Amino acid sequence: MAICRWLLRCWCVILLLALLVGRGNAATLVNLQWNPDDAGIPPADHLTLHVLLMPGEQSARIQARAALVLGEECEFVEPVLRRAGADGISGRDYVADLFVYRPGDSDRDSAVLVVERVAILHADLQLPDGPCRLAYEIRVAGADGTTYVQPTPLLDVLVTDRGRQTLNAALAPQAMPPAAPPAAALSSLEPPGRRLIYYATNRKIIKSDARSLARFGDELSGQLSFGRSQVNIPVASHRVGDLEGPICNWWGRKAGEHFCVEWLDDSPRQAFARQLPANDVLLFVHGFNNSLEDALLRTAQLRHDVEFPGPAVSFSWPSAGSVLAYRDDEKQVAPSVAALTDLLETLLTPRTGTSTDRKLHVLAHSMGNRLLLEAVTALAARQPQQQYKLGYVVVAAADVDEKAFRDSLPNLLNMAQRVTYYYSAEDVALKAGQRLYGSKPVGLAPWFAPALDTINADDANSAWVGWGHRYYAGSDRVLLDMNLLVNRRLEPQRRQPPLRADAQTTDRRHWLFAKPD
Repeated sequence: MAICRWLLRCWCVILLLALLVGRGNAATLVNLQWNPDDAGIPPADHLTLHVLLMPGEQSARIQARAALVLGEECEFVEPVLRRAGADGISGRDYVADLFVYRPGDSDRDSAVLVVERVAILHADLQLPDGPCRLAYEIRVAGADGTTYVQPTPLLDVLVTDRGRQTLNAALAPQAMPPAAPPAAALSSLEPPGRRLIYYATNRKIIKSDARSLARFGDELSGQLSFGRSQVNIPVASHRVGDLEGPICNWWGRKAGEHFCVEWLDDSPRQAFARQLPANDVLLFVHGFNNSLEDALLRTAQLRHDVEFPGPAVSFSWPSAGSVLAYRDDEKQVAPSVAALTDLLETLLTPRTGTSTDRKLHVLAHSMGNRLLLEAVTALAARQPQQQYKLGYVVVAAADVDEKAFRDSLPNLLNMAQRVTYYYSAEDVALKAGQRLYGSKPVGLAPWFAPALDTINADDANSAWVGWGHRYYAGSDRVLLDMNLLVNRRLEPQRRQPPLRADAQTTDRRHWLFAKPD
C-alpha cells in the first residue's frame, strides 16, 4: 500500500507539473519602444519590439493594431481602417502582421530574445482631419498559435496636421469604461464570438420545420437549398489552426469552449443573394468525410483564422461524414457538380447595388477539388458568352487523378484571377487512398503550369494534424499565407516569409514554406 501511495503522489506531481508547463506562454513581449519618424515622408511610427521566445519555440507571430483614442479623458478607442493603396484594399481594420524567428545559432532548448521593428505609415491609415491621437496594440503568439499573451497597454501617440510635431508617447488607460457609439471599448478589437456562415447544399431535407442540423440528411437532393447559420467561436481560448470541440461527439459541444452551430435559417435563392454583403466572398468546398456540421464549422474557422473580412459561404455536398465511406462519397461527386455550378453562377452574377470589384474567392480541399474543377468546366460550357471571373482560388491537398486535373486545370486558370496549388508529400491520408483504392492523387506532388502558383507545404505540415491532410486549415503558416493572398492580394514573391523560393526550380513558379530555424 505504501508503494501505491508513493506512485500516486508521483503521478499527481507529474500531472501538476504538466498543467503548469502547459499554461506557460509560447512567447512574451517584454519591451516596446516607439520612435517617431520626424523627417519621414510620408510620416510613420516605428515600433521596436523585444520578443522572448520560450524554449522549443522557433518563431512567433506579431500583430500591431491601430486605434484612435477618443473622449475628453482618452477613455475610448476606435479601430482605425486601412486606407486604399496599391493593393486596392480599404475599409478594413488596420493590422500589421509579421513573424519573428529564432536565430539559427541559438540553442533551441533555451529562451532567446529577438528584436523586430515595425514601420506603420500614416498614409496606410484612414485618419480624420485635424489633430488626433493614435494608439497601437501589440499581440504576440507562438507560431503554432498555442498561447496568445495579454495585449500590451495601448501606446498613445499624438498626430497633428503639420506632421510630426513634439509627439508624446504615453500609456493609454488599460481599463476603459463602456463606450458610447460611435466609439468602442478596447474589447471591440476582439473578433466576435458568433459569426454568420452562409450555406448552399444539395443534401436532402428530412425535417422541413427544423432550424438545426437535423434539417438535412446525408442523401442527395435534386434541389439546391440556400440559407445561413450562426456559428459560435470560442475566441477567448481559440488557437489558430484548431477547431475546438469535445473529445467525443456524444459529449456535446459547449458554447464558449467549442465551435458549435447554433441555428440554421433557410432562404430562397433570390433572398440568399440579397443577404450577402456587397464585399468579397469566400467560398469553401469541403472534401470527403465531412458532415454538414463539419463543413459549417470548418468554414467558420477558416474565415476567422484567415481574418477574412467578408461573408463566407460553405457548399456542403452529401458526404456521409465517415472515414469508412470513401467510395460512397466518390459516388456523390458527379451528381453534385450541377449544384455547385448553380451556386457559382448565383455568386458570380452581379446584382443591383453591388460593386463590380467584388471578388469570389474559392478554397477547395481534397475531393472537393473534383467538384470545383468539373463545376468550372460546366459553367464555362453553360454560358460561353458570359465572362465569369473568379478571384483567388486555392487548390489544397487535391484528391484528383492526374488526367482529370490536367484536362480541367486550364478552365480554372482561365476563369480565376490567380490559382494557388498547395501539395504535400507528407499527406498520409492521400497516401492511404493511393494504396487502398489505387488512386493517383495530384496533391502528393508538385504540378507546374503557366499562371499556377505551386507551393510545397511539407515544412508546414504534420502527420499529427488530420493525418497530414488538414494543413490547409491546421497550419498557422499556411493560414497566414492565405491571409496575405486573399486579404493583401500579394503574389508569392511578396509573401516571403512565410514562403521562400525553391532554389532547385528557379525556372518555375515553385515556393516552399520557410523553416523557422
